[in-house]
Amino acid sequence: MLKITLDTNTFRMDRVSPAILKIRGGVDVVVTTTTAREIGSVYDPSLSQVQVKPELFVLDESRLATGVLVSAPDATLFERVIDAISNGSFPKPGRRATLTPGEQDQRRDAMIFCTHVREGRDIFVTDDVKAFGEEGSPQRQRVSALAPQTKIMTPTEFERFCGARRRLRGLSAWKHRLAFAIIATLILISVTRNFWIVKIAQGLVCPERLIQSDLIVVEPFDRDYLLFERAATLQRAGFAARVLIPVQVSHQSEQWNKAAIRVSEVMAGMAQVHAGEIMPIRALEPISLNTVHEIRALMTREHLSSAIVVTSGFRSERSSLIYKAVLAPVGISVSCVPVFTGSSPQNWSHTWHGIQEVTEQFVKLQYYRFYVLLKPV
Repeated sequence: MLKITLDTNTFRMDRVSPAILKIRGGVDVVVTTTTAREIGSVYDPSLSQVQVKPELFVLDESRLATGVLVSAPDATLFERVIDAISNGSFPKPGRRATLTPGEQDQRRDAMIFCTHVREGRDIFVTDDVKAFGEEGSPQRQRVSALAPQTKIMTPTEFERFCGARRRLRGLSAWKHRLAFAIIATLILISVTRNFWIVKIAQGLVCPERLIQSDLIVVEPFDRDYLLFERAATLQRAGFAARVLIPVQVSHQSEQWNKAAIRVSEVMAGMAQVHAGEIMPIRALEPISLNTVHEIRALMTREHLSSAIVVTSGFRSERSSLIYKAVLAPVGISVSCVPVFTGSSPQNWSHTWHGIQEVTEQFVKLQYYRFYVLLKPV
């Protein structure tokens, strides 16, 4: 709770009450008996409670039953405060029998401030800039140094402080709401993980649909043996007699090209693909799209009207999307056969490799769907 002392002998209570009402989280507002004795009490009725704290008892100033007897530390603080307020001009103890009206005001200022400090309060609000100084002034610094645990403010400074505190509270509340939303989202994700894990993966996998076709195409990018094995199985089952094996080659190294072609030939042979046709591809970026354009050129040249694309599981929806976008306009139908060589839609989240693979394929699918395939040819 924020504890505020008002020196209302220099300003009306209603000047700061709207600012006080902006403070959230509890506030304790008081005046001292010195102030109440000087001006009486006129308080904003919207404030729930304003207490009056008893002043330090000072002879010839305090009334009976309104002051608190001072301790030695209180007396020391009072002398130091009144010395700072008066800039050293206040009469020393024993010479205070006849004080001028200005010196009496300085004594009351010191009494009010020392009461505030004695009560361990946080903010002292006063419009008496002659005694307590403007913000940042040497006078303010001298008095503040005597009670570093408190803050001295004018009403204008206090209004600014309350506005900033309210904004900070609002920001803090917003952060709490955001944190709650994040935690709730994480809990929801955790509770429903078995559902969305499968749904995310299924969005990357093309539906398998086998029809009699002119050509089986083994996707050239992964060089996974299981793709060749599945293509051989489809060939033996009579879905297509021809198996096309595109192989990406480089302009820079013929030895590398020979090795790439040889690896594909060996895997096709081990899988017992009958008369597999190696097709060197020198496609530029985007490689997947330009590879399919070269396949389309071959199929239109040889009057082939249908193809089965054998591709890795999480890549398959992207491959199906590309093949259909390129081949359908020239009347070539496409069916897709996904082959899972490691992670599956049910268990991909169990390993970092599976998470990496699904994340990569998800990003690439969106890239092709919303950028590459929308660009004019």
